[in-house]
Amino acid sequence: MTRVARPSISMAPGLLAKFHSGCGGCALSTLEFRPRQNWTFPSASTLNVSRFSGARHAQMVNGSIEEEAAVKHQQHGTKAGFTLIELLVVIAILGTLAALVSPMLGLASRKALLSTTKQEIQRLTLAIEGYQGDRGDFPPTSLADEYGISSNDIDSGSESLVAHLASLATGTVYFEFKEEYLENLDADRIADIEIEERLSWVFGDDQLREYVDPWGHPYIYFHNRDYRIVFTVTSGAGNSTQAKASMSEKTATYHSPTSFQIWSCGPDGINQNGSGDDIVSW
Repeated sequence: MTRVARPSISMAPGLLAKFHSGCGGCALSTLEFRPRQNWTFPSASTLNVSRFSGARHAQMVNGSIEEEAAVKHQQHGTKAGFTLIELLVVIAILGTLAALVSPMLGLASRKALLSTTKQEIQRLTLAIEGYQGDRGDFPPTSLADEYGISSNDIDSGSESLVAHLASLATGTVYFEFKEEYLENLDADRIADIEIEERLSWVFGDDQLREYVDPWGHPYIYFHNRDYRIVFTVTSGAGNSTQAKASMSEKTATYHSPTSFQIWSCGPDGINQNGSGDDIVSW
């Protein structure tokens, strides 16, 4: 800024005296003219600087706004990117958990089926013993022994067990068979109305049914007098195999030598005559 001195009013002493006397003692006569302080005016360069500073300020403000918008845009993009990454991480975690949980679920399901099979064998055992208590003997291994039924000799032990435990000859059945476990895997029938009437079973047809385990394999049944006989049995897949009564490896004697044997082929469906993963009554 350039300071410009304002001119002050000054009078010679004689003129001042005349002015004073001519004024007649008025207020102006006492007026004293003194120099005023210098006034300050902005210079052209200052105005240019100010004008430049204002423009610069506007540019800075606009730049700040644009920069802030760019930062927000970048942050938004970064946030979206992290969201995608987080989604991928969550998917990976879920996949890992599924891989860990699936075997556990399979193991739990296997244990449940094993438990169900053991319970069914216990129920069958009680029913067989109840039948023996009323009839004086356990159900035969084959219907041919008592009724002379000529069948295909497949699954005869299971078919005989179902036929006798479902009989109403004594006024009541000995076992309530679960419908989902009743099958006729070898598709054979009695084909004799007289024998069907003698059996007096609860079924409304002449099919020779087997009772199967949760894996679809018929339970294998032996009366003690038939322990030395080999019988043909089927699996849920329709394959046939040979079955014989189970013996103890330590004593080389039959298990339950004076009663009966009943077992399931277990989860693998392979008959091992009471060993391996077979589930047994003894």
